[in-house]
Amino acid sequence: MTPIFKISKIEGCKLEVLGLEYLNNLYSENFSYDDTATLDILIKVDSKENETAVDAAFCEHTFEGEEPNDDYVQLQFPSDGLYKVVHIILPTLEYI
Repeated sequence: MTPIFKISKIEGCKLEVLGLEYLNNLYSENFSYDDTATLDILIKVDSKENETAVDAAFCEHTFEGEEPNDDYVQLQFPSDGLYKVVHIILPTLEYI
């Protein structure tokens, strides 16, 4: 599955990461939304291309009735600079 996500800057030095895989029907009968979770990692890249993880957040995928919870996290960056976000979809222990 190819991750699809949206990154937005919010209130000061924060980013929000919204996973859009469910909205784009990327889950199948064998791999459902509630069989997964996401790990989002904010990585700072310096001028020598060294990478340092500065924040991370985990989101379990569940359903509230018929509707899925939002695959949504907030990450905080400590200073100006070049950053990248990694959005990893993981199976849950129940799926494994």
